[in-house]
Amino acid sequence: MIYPRVQSAEAERLISGAHARFGVDKALAGAKAKHSEFRGRLEWAKTQTLGFLAFITYLPDKIIDWENIRHFVAGGFHHSF
Repeated sequence: MIYPRVQSAEAERLISGAHARFGVDKALAGAKAKHSEFRGRLEWAKTQTLGFLAFITYLPDKIIDWENIRHFVAGGFHHSF
């Protein structure tokens, strides 16, 4: 919460003056810009991760076939016990 509630015009002027004097508005604008940049990077990382997972699941399906994978995994677990 950056702006406290005020009850009078005098308090509004004092708060606005303090924000201007201490650069709160500039800091808030900078924080919003960093947040937007971070959000964009996070979305791009999520997109890359989902694309990679889609590719990794597509490959075994088309090249090896899921039935062979299931048989291999089930056989591996069967032999290990």
